[in-house]
Amino acid sequence: MGQTCTKCSRVNPEDAAYCYHDGAILAGYSRNGGPVPVGSAPFNNPFVFPSGRQCRTFDELALACQEDWSAARDLLQEGFFESFLGGLGRADLAQAAREAARFPDHDRGLDQLLVKLPSGVVEAPRLFVAPQEVSLGSLTIGEDRRCELQLENRGMRLLYGSVTCDDCDWLALGDAPGAPEKIFQFGVETIIPVHVKGKLLRAGTKPLEGRLTIESNGGSIVVFVRAEVPAKPFPDGVLKGALTPRQVAEKAKAAPKDAAIFFEKGTVAEWYNSNGWIYPVQGPPASGLGAVQQFFEALGLTPAPKVEISERSVELEAVAGASVRHVLEIRSEEKRPVYAHASSSASWLEVGRAKLNGRVASIPILVPNVPDRAGETLTAKVTVQANGNQRFVVPVTLIIGGNFNFDADPPAKAAPVEEEAIVAAPAPKKSVAVKPAPTPVPREAPPERVIKVPKGARGRESFSPLHLLPLLALLVVLAGVMLVDWLAPPLAHRGTPSLEGAGGEETFNRVYANLKDTTPRVGIDFDDRKRFGLVLRTEPDPNDPEKFKRLTYEAKGSSNNTCVKVDGHEYLFGNTGQGSYGRWVKREVKRKPPRIGQESIWEVPNDGIVVTQMVDLVPGDQTLLLDTVLVRYKVENQSGNPHTVGLRVMLDTFIGANDGVPFAVPGTDGQKDRLIDTMETFDQKDIPDYVQALENGDDLQNPGTVAHLGLKVPEYELLQQLLICRWPGNREMGWKMEPEESMRSNDKKPDSCVVLYWPYVRMDEHGAPRNMAFTYGLNSISGVSGSGGGGDGKIALTSGGSTRPGREFTVTAYVKDPKEGQVVELILPKGFSFAKGHEAKKTVEGGNGNLAQVSWRVRSGQEGEHTLEAVSGAARATLTLRIRDEGLF
Repeated sequence: MGQTCTKCSRVNPEDAAYCYHDGAILAGYSRNGGPVPVGSAPFNNPFVFPSGRQCRTFDELALACQEDWSAARDLLQEGFFESFLGGLGRADLAQAAREAARFPDHDRGLDQLLVKLPSGVVEAPRLFVAPQEVSLGSLTIGEDRRCELQLENRGMRLLYGSVTCDDCDWLALGDAPGAPEKIFQFGVETIIPVHVKGKLLRAGTKPLEGRLTIESNGGSIVVFVRAEVPAKPFPDGVLKGALTPRQVAEKAKAAPKDAAIFFEKGTVAEWYNSNGWIYPVQGPPASGLGAVQQFFEALGLTPAPKVEISERSVELEAVAGASVRHVLEIRSEEKRPVYAHASSSASWLEVGRAKLNGRVASIPILVPNVPDRAGETLTAKVTVQANGNQRFVVPVTLIIGGNFNFDADPPAKAAPVEEEAIVAAPAPKKSVAVKPAPTPVPREAPPERVIKVPKGARGRESFSPLHLLPLLALLVVLAGVMLVDWLAPPLAHRGTPSLEGAGGEETFNRVYANLKDTTPRVGIDFDDRKRFGLVLRTEPDPNDPEKFKRLTYEAKGSSNNTCVKVDGHEYLFGNTGQGSYGRWVKREVKRKPPRIGQESIWEVPNDGIVVTQMVDLVPGDQTLLLDTVLVRYKVENQSGNPHTVGLRVMLDTFIGANDGVPFAVPGTDGQKDRLIDTMETFDQKDIPDYVQALENGDDLQNPGTVAHLGLKVPEYELLQQLLICRWPGNREMGWKMEPEESMRSNDKKPDSCVVLYWPYVRMDEHGAPRNMAFTYGLNSISGVSGSGGGGDGKIALTSGGSTRPGREFTVTAYVKDPKEGQVVELILPKGFSFAKGHEAKKTVEGGNGNLAQVSWRVRSGQEGEHTLEAVSGAARATLTLRIRDEGLF
């Protein structure tokens, strides 16, 4: 029967004293001799490397792998280790070799196998860094500098980890311009470049100190980087010689009137900038003593006085062509200077510079030329900001009257008419100054407004049946509209409604109400700037089983960003503060259950561009499970002026533990099908319905997670450009991605991102909002959900795009180990047809590694479930599609 090892539960021969598998002593034998040294136990047959080197024990095998790393890595990938270890009867080690061979990073896979070999001759990796303290000496603002860290492995195996800059934005790592984090992996040694960003240096009386934290599987080390950045003294006047903001404040307090000019003219702000400091005053500088008060409040040296505004709303009235001027006053009862500035939301209404007079600030608002839109009422908003960021929004109404010439003679040769007066009650007046219009006005203003009309214009004596013709025509049109609306199908059957309107919300609610499985497959989380990250809630993170598998690199999305470009200036959605920043209108609007998602409204204040971001977890179009995230943006121009606006979204894509999964891109009329693992740019005509990434690459029976990025959402604005490339290494990257690098650049660890550009175009002041959208989540291949597999392993099917009746969508066949000239035929169900330029049979071209793909554009048939079939020789795959008349896409 043999003897069973109590440690590994495996059966050994009856005469065995030690376990053949792990060397543990078996029951009934003395422990005096200790366990068998498994590492030095001889193999029945040696393992031979391509170089001819023979390994007769586990110790020799481990050392050979360490010393001939490249050859060992290739042997692992080709399955030789798995076969050899299985032949030894070590099924546990054969399984370890199989798992190591499938690890995305081949070097890491070999390292994992070495850890599991029963040998003690290969030491663990051990990190050493030189230097462990860096002194850069004296630097000036704007001066860039470069140094290097030398990392060594003073142990064995593979050393891997990361270097991060801790709270020191003036340092960057890697190739210029560098990034706040650098991933490394090496056997013996490597060099990490460290860059000093001169424009981010800050002067001070103490040295700048940065921390570089190096964490690895061979230990952790902190390297300190120090630099002297002496402050430039203030150059002129009563503030001359000051080296710190507090010294400036002390000198200004001693001579406020003499110091005010330096704050008012921006000299202090320039001095701040020359020392790399952020000037604390927001908005334009005040004048006189108000400028000093403004600075003291910004530094927190004095509290802001409480202020009130003279009017909460303003109503103006004037005729076309006139000019109107009004004054708003901001006052305080406290004996401290008041300052303020204002902006207007409309082009016809101008705001002048505030006049400061102690505890009163007067702000003129002016309509320099009343628009020629007689009879209309225009509205605008004046936003006033005063001491301590106290803010007032004042609605302004302008009533435009006509230019009536009461005294002018009738035109020459005009037939005289009898006249009667229609008397209108005088309109209420505001206290406004009205500049006379260039057209004639009455010499003496009458007490009442009198409009002269021909006698009989309102009487029956001038009535004609012809006067009813316009009314009859209007009634006919109205009846036609009512008839069409009555005959039309209900809203639910008129195609996809706009998701912005009431119908869209009703569609959302109906879709959620009809779900049989309301378990979220995908989780959404946000950072403090409302950047969003996604995780797969049904699977653990391969590197941390306590967490969910990630679909974006950061679970909270901090490495993604959305850029809004307005008139050449770039703003990152969610960033607030001074400079190129916006402000929150509504930072967080959560959905009502059962819906899952969030809405955030953010504004570029000076330009009046309002951006609403809506992120919702929705059912996949085919899976009908909560496995897809619909991301929408609404951009509105509320400024009253035209602006040129564009939107760019960068998504730092990721699947589980793989940051460089190739993207499968279906072909379009202008492009062939292909797998992208480098970099590529797509113009609008070449952008596909979707791109996909398979976690396990070419394993069609077990593809792992299938990430699906939907690029064309019906009823929404089309993308102008799509970019697939390496993540730029900068979480604050602006509109243009620089540098644009390959996902597999040089010897760097694979990294990927997808960048979506919507057009940079003019938006009129009263134009309609722009709506943009994309989806990101899970999909299926061969009809099996995103975490499963399908087909016979040789061919698989997937689809994407809008599957409403009569619409075109894309079908893609993945082909394993394609042969030259191999043909795949797609068989459509009844009622379906191929789009123009597409035929049932297509030849497989290209491929990446062992996987290729071929795509078709197909027009869908009627509602219901339909099966598509792909055939290539003996291989075949089927895919069931749900065609529905109502849905979110």
